[in-house]
Amino acid sequence: HILLLDVAAWLTLWVFGTSLVPFLLCAVLLSTVQAQAGWLQHDFGHLSVFSTSTWNHLLHHFVIGHLKGAPASWWNHMHFQHHAKPNCFGKDPDINMHPFFFALGKILSVELGKQKRKYMPYNHQHKYFFLIGP
Repeated sequence: HILLLDVAAWLTLWVFGTSLVPFLLCAVLLSTVQAQAGWLQHDFGHLSVFSTSTWNHLLHHFVIGHLKGAPASWWNHMHFQHHAKPNCFGKDPDINMHPFFFALGKILSVELGKQKRKYMPYNHQHKYFFLIGP
């Protein structure tokens, strides 16, 4: 559906021109395409769509390279850093990009984690994630 929405957006501009309504419709369609392609490449990057890593790598390179316009090596590098130290300032590139919107201090996440360590069985989270995860 991502490719169909992409084609529909460009056909909308080609057929109806660039007046306000077709332009806004195209913007909505392309925004949806970019958001969906972003999550799809994320799943391919985690090797979680196909049972073989070859297909996941191949389609990850296609989606992020052709639909998103970014190199897969850049995403892998940044995402590996994110998973190595999530929500740690100076280590997690996701929060280093937007510190004012997503964080409430440089040590808050560490302090909260230490407080909850005695209550949360973090070493068993793979067993209960499906209950509280997305």
